[in-house]
Parts: sequence; C-alpha cells; structure tokens
Amino acid sequence: MDYAAFDAIMREGIIVRWIVPAALVAAALVGVVWYFISKHRNGIAGDRSLGFTLVMAAALVLSVIISIDTTKEMIPDLQNQSYTVVHGEYECKYESAGGQWRYVTSITTDEGAGIWLRAPVPIGGKTGNGYLPEGKYMATVWYGVESHCVVAFIPDEPIPEE
Repeated sequence: MDYAAFDAIMREGIIVRWIVPAALVAAALVGVVWYFISKHRNGIAGDRSLGFTLVMAAALVLSVIISIDTTKEMIPDLQNQSYTVVHGEYECKYESAGGQWRYVTSITTDEGAGIWLRAPVPIGGKTGNGYLPEGKYMATVWYGVESHCVVAFIPDEPIPEE
C-alpha cells in the first residue's frame, strides 16, 4: 500500500484538529490588542475587553487540551509510518452514547478480536480510497497502530450506491 497517501491522511487529520485552537489564538490576540488599545485611550481598560480576553484564553486552553488528547497517538503513527492491516466484519453506525450522537466504527477480525476504530479526519471520515461507509461490510481495513485511525477501507464486495 501507499504509505505516502496514509501519511497525507494522518497529516490532514492532525491539521483539522488544530484549526480551532489556532482560531482561538487569533481571537485571544485580538482581545489583548483590544485591551491595550482601550487602556491607552481611556487610561483604564474596559471590563468588556478584559472579559473577552479571559473567555478566549479559557477556551484556548480547553481546545489545546482536547487537540493534544486527540492527536497524541496520531503523531507517532505518522512519524514511524506505523500502519497495520486487518480483514473482518467492519461496522460503522450512528448511535446515541451518553446523550450525544456519534459514529461508532469497529471491525471484528476473522479471528474474532474486536478493534475500535476512528476516522482520521473527524468531518466526513475520509480515507485513502474514499470515505468510510455506514453499515456492515466484510472488508480489509488499514489503520494506524497507536491511533486506530482508518486510513484505507477496501470492501470485499462493491458498496451499493444510495
């Protein structure tokens, strides 16, 4: 298989997960500038500018923690090209868990072992050869060893068009 394509998918997944923290850095910087401009003009800073800056800083810290948690296993897979392949019954379904709706993706290998998987790009489930389909299929799946992010999905039979 083409590890360069797998690396590109992992890289895209990491970048997508760091877009929100990057936007919050920009918003926090705007808040800091707004605070200093307000302080320079009036001699004191307005409560609104300080409040905005503090809210953006708190959101930034939270989003960075979430981004680190979701990408910490992806980075070693990308650096070491740590990908593995397994064949079995693949299932992707949309279900409610703890009051939130989410996609649950797993594969039960031919030997009977269950492996939980996740999409490398959280929006759309993009892989090296298309998108992750919803439903049950017999398939071969390539995924990152540490992150369990699917990078290629090869069904045994063609998937019917909707």
